[in-house]
Amino acid sequence: MNGDGEGGYWLCHVCELKSIGKSRVCAACFKTTCDKHLRHVTAYNPATGLYELQPICLHCAIESSL
Repeated sequence: MNGDGEGGYWLCHVCELKSIGKSRVCAACFKTTCDKHLRHVTAYNPATGLYELQPICLHCAIESSL
């Protein structure tokens, strides 16, 4: 999965916004999310040993902060 959908109909799993076109997915749960509920956060990649910006949805951001 490359993070951007091919296009078509999709539904945000946070707010259930229905849209058409390219979609975005959360890097943690891999669910489709609208831009309003997707944030780019710094996350450690153990494979490279570097910190990277990854798109994370609102639900996963809240779960990781608990």
